Amino acid sequence: MKKETEKSISIALTAGLGLSVALYVAFVSEFFALTGFLCLAGLIILDFWRPSSKENSVKLQVKETIISLAIAITAWYALCFVLSTGSPLNVVTSCSMVPVLERGDFIVLQGGKYAAQETGVNYSLGNAEYSEKTYRVGDEYYRFTDAYVDGEKVFTFGFGKCLETKRGNAPTEKPCASFIEVNGKKFYDLQDGDVVVYLAEPAEYGLIIHRTLLKINAADGVYYVTKGDNNRFADQQAGIRLVPEERIQGKILARVPLIGYAKLFLFLQFAEPAGCDTSITRETG
Repeated sequence: MKKETEKSISIALTAGLGLSVALYVAFVSEFFALTGFLCLAGLIILDFWRPSSKENSVKLQVKETIISLAIAITAWYALCFVLSTGSPLNVVTSCSMVPVLERGDFIVLQGGKYAAQETGVNYSLGNAEYSEKTYRVGDEYYRFTDAYVDGEKVFTFGFGKCLETKRGNAPTEKPCASFIEVNGKKFYDLQDGDVVVYLAEPAEYGLIIHRTLLKINAADGVYYVTKGDNNRFADQQAGIRLVPEERIQGKILARVPLIGYAKLFLFLQFAEPAGCDTSITRETG
């Protein structure tokens, strides 16, 4: 393949990928996700496939691959060291942090201290027991998870009203978490903490990118209560355990919109996740 032809194909595939991302975001159609995947696959194939020649021999390709891998690995470890985290880069896959983070955002993480309202308890939280209970909130019923230590609740949530807007529909008033109470003290301002990436328990929840609501200094370490800005209720109300500080990979340092769609398309994550057709605004009273 001539260099001029190869360059033209590369430009066309790159433009096709960019156009596919733009159309996918605009129309949320899996067809455009598929075209984006095909363009990305084409770029990868074009990069690794070369006709046999003196200039582009197998030996040269192996050398270039080794150099590229060495540069990538060195850059990764340099980022880990500078940003004080073992996972400095990630991609937003859901819509639970809209509008602060959008699906497809490429994010840079930084380790260290994590900002949140703070309180303390004189007991250990690592062995807390969790159980579900049905609560009536307004005219609706919800199954929430509570955490207990020696039979006593670790925290209690209070509820206010938010506006929930589904795509193409008018806003409706819905209950949402408005404060968290620990040891008789109430904590409001549930959107003032850092946005962090953490490894959730139970493990099936995977990595979650949400905001810290409350930092709890316990006898066995530091734990966090977390919530997505575009969710009505906290993660711990939904069954996720209190988050030990060591399970946090870092806080959001920077974001680059849309770039992360390349990874989503490459791993065939075409379908729009649940909740992406809904937006939640803050408490109205």
